[in-house]
Amino acid sequence: MTILSYEYREILEGGWHFSKVELGKLNLMVGGTGSGKTRFLNTIFNMALFALNKHPAFNAEWDVKIEHYDNVYTWNITIERTPEGPEVSKEKLSIYSKGKEDVIVEREGFDFKFNGKPLPKLSRRESSIYLLKHEDLIKPLNQFFSRVMRRYFSEDALRQACTLHVLDDNIVKKFESTVDLNELFAMDLGLSAKLWFLDKHFPESYSVICDYYKDIFPFIRQVKVRKEKVPFPGVTPGFFVKEKEVHDWIRLDQLSSGMQKVLLILTDICTLPEGSTYIIDEYENSLGINAIDFFPDFLTEFQPDAQIIVTSHHPYLINNIHPENWFVFHRKGPEVIIKRGTELTKSLGKSKQQYFINLINDPFYAEGIE
Repeated sequence: MTILSYEYREILEGGWHFSKVELGKLNLMVGGTGSGKTRFLNTIFNMALFALNKHPAFNAEWDVKIEHYDNVYTWNITIERTPEGPEVSKEKLSIYSKGKEDVIVEREGFDFKFNGKPLPKLSRRESSIYLLKHEDLIKPLNQFFSRVMRRYFSEDALRQACTLHVLDDNIVKKFESTVDLNELFAMDLGLSAKLWFLDKHFPESYSVICDYYKDIFPFIRQVKVRKEKVPFPGVTPGFFVKEKEVHDWIRLDQLSSGMQKVLLILTDICTLPEGSTYIIDEYENSLGINAIDFFPDFLTEFQPDAQIIVTSHHPYLINNIHPENWFVFHRKGPEVIIKRGTELTKSLGKSKQQYFINLINDPFYAEGIE
């Protein structure tokens, strides 16, 4: 599944509004610091969380179009703060198939219709996608929102992802009987644990990750994942590397933040379920020059069946992703206008170097915050 179009508006005085934008499989968000890129990513992820009843969003309206095979869903939902908490005030969900629109959900206040039939009074705290998640028409959307992943790379987030985690024997046994990448994605596992399961059950994916990792960091001679000896029941996997002219193996949590981040991105992309949406903010943070350039080539070679949304200021990444995949942000107060890179291509020139130079000199980008 793929987000085809997206618009967000806060329904309060001075609230943020992101203009409607049509997204593709690869989406690079560019713009000056403070132009709204991170907030835009937040709104997408918060939409997914609210759809799954995991986030108390309020005073906002989302208008989104999602493609699923030959069908297109449109979902419009308005959430308002009340003395009792955030509640859905309006919601409409439709499906387009073979040139025909069918309204699945119509909702205003406590009036709730599903397939044209009124339903009993239901909670206004949850979306219809959560309330009706077991209905055949709704299941694909519930599954889609469960596969929207935002990867955080703060120091605390990296530490949490790369520290050792003890796996309960029941988890290990469960995975032994259900060898499924979707199960692996759904599990809240640390990076070493994921790599351990990949090595055991998906050796081809594990080899792709490790081979790419060693190409990015050629001073790494060997990698391995093994069980650590700890005074706790269960299994505690650890991922290790051995560097040239370094005698001891180095465990994942002792590597640099840039090396951890690259391994995390590689593993995420190789384990994304079909139709996922993967969100990365400030891709280049903590990455040295030797590690920044792997991303476009890796996506081209691996071609994940997922939608990628990434923000960056780095010339290399911008130069190596075609302008048709750019989304350029321009903000005036809370109003954010987003233009496709193709709208600026006449002034961008033909060489990759000209792409970046002309982009940063374009008034829409250069005056990105008014």
